[in-house]
Amino acid sequence: MHGAGLAVTSVINNTGFGTFGPFTTENADRLRQQIAVDVSAVVDNSRAVAACCPAPKPPAW
Repeated sequence: MHGAGLAVTSVINNTGFGTFGPFTTENADRLRQQIAVDVSAVVDNSRAVAACCPAPKPPAW
């Protein structure tokens, strides 16, 4: 992005999936997969974007 003169100013990190149905009847393995994806994907995507961004400046308070 930097080579093209572009800069990331914000990220909408809406990664994941959901299931439908009563919680008590959901497949426990499927719920574990959902949690793994919903957490890991957000962390992985955030790290990928952060790697190409300059470090933020500390607030001037």
